[in-house]
Amino acid sequence: MTLSVRSATIDDARAIAAIYAHHVLNGTATYEVVPPTEAETVEKIRMVTGRGWPFLVACDGSAVVAYAYATQFRDRPAYAYACENSIYVAHDRRGGG
Repeated sequence: MTLSVRSATIDDARAIAAIYAHHVLNGTATYEVVPPTEAETVEKIRMVTGRGWPFLVACDGSAVVAYAYATQFRDRPAYAYACENSIYVAHDRRGGG
């Protein structure tokens, strides 16, 4: 398996939403109970990248198998350089190293 990492685009929203949906429905780390829609995921990508924060996808060929992004920890000016990160891996790709 050869992975590549690149910046996410709105075209990745469907794959990102599917990865996240599994974690929402089968885990406890997200604090959500209803998975966001593809449209909501598009807005998330736009919001994160629009603020200059990274939103990355890991791909196996053309398939998105994981994603990660960082956002400002809090909106207050004192937190301008403090970030919170999120990393999600497709459920069938976990444990692969």
